[in-house]
Amino acid sequence: MFNPTPSYQYAFAQALTQGFDAPAMPDGVRARLVVLPRIGGVVAAGLLRPGYTDNTGDRSDGDRGDARGDNYTAEVTADIATAVRVLKERFMARRVVLVGRSGGATLAALVLGRYSDLADAALLVACGCASTRSLQPLNLISGIRRDAIVRLLVGEQDVVTPADLSLRYADALQKRGVDAQVTILPGLGHNIMFTPPVFAEITLLLKNGTG
Repeated sequence: MFNPTPSYQYAFAQALTQGFDAPAMPDGVRARLVVLPRIGGVVAAGLLRPGYTDNTGDRSDGDRGDARGDNYTAEVTADIATAVRVLKERFMARRVVLVGRSGGATLAALVLGRYSDLADAALLVACGCASTRSLQPLNLISGIRRDAIVRLLVGEQDVVTPADLSLRYADALQKRGVDAQVTILPGLGHNIMFTPPVFAEITLLLKNGTG
């Protein structure tokens, strides 16, 4: 379901650095998930998509469009890339992992394809990676670094961004030589961001760069 005031990205970012005692973590999520092991040296930032308003009333600059496929534009992806680049330089990051859910996952895929130097890996959760009315991730495969790592997770019963979209995108990445894998979560639908497999996967991606 479309959420006009998304704020889950803040809770997800806090969980990566503070564990499940993070203030923004919903009580219901905290109760059903195991404690997330902290990984030293990680900085996590939750970005509000351009044109969106979060649950505190803060609004991100830019044009949201109708939020269902027509705002995946060059301007929007450039704004996101600029924000990531600023954070990367500020914290002198050795490694950058993009994480996105639903439309945010599509935008992360677009950033990977348009800015090959920006990120080393991406976790795309419930990604509509193959069908938009503006920029399309499948058309930007050639811009993705061959040494990038891409992991996709999608619910078996997701009717918003069905699993075949993630599978098609991963297949195209694999044909380019990119390390891309899809995990389909049995019995789950679209809202899978705060599930153990998602946190397990991001933990692996983060640890991959800390060894």
